[in-house]
Amino acid sequence: MSIEYSKIKAHPQTFIRLFGIKVNEFEDILEKVTPLWEERVIGSYKRPGRFYKLSLANMILIILLYYRSYITQLFVGMLFGIDDSRVCRIIKTLEPILATVLAIKKERNLPKEEVESLIIDTTEQPRDRPKKNQKSIIQESKNVTH
Repeated sequence: MSIEYSKIKAHPQTFIRLFGIKVNEFEDILEKVTPLWEERVIGSYKRPGRFYKLSLANMILIILLYYRSYITQLFVGMLFGIDDSRVCRIIKTLEPILATVLAIKKERNLPKEEVESLIIDTTEQPRDRPKKNQKSIIQESKNVTH
């Protein structure tokens, strides 16, 4: 069993929960991406062998699900019935085309204040300590043999 656009579009509430957009919004995206996809990818395809197992709609769903849930490509592939290397190729091929239609922003540089807040948030966590017979951390590190 795998996710397919033809089946999932009949369940609009589930569609919104999985992909974060409404079915009609997805169809607008699909309508805008289709000519770009056909021009850039299908027109330039010259190698022998299988082309794409999935429809363009399903490939867009893969990217939307990957960005929305940030799960591994292996897991996305299992949901759509393909292997993780194919998911990776779909994302690399279709992402630039989708970026022209959607505003996919990949901000890899964080401002200094945000980095500092992340470091502080992850390092200053309370630690549960036993009430009785507590050993000091220094003693524990001396007893560990390397």
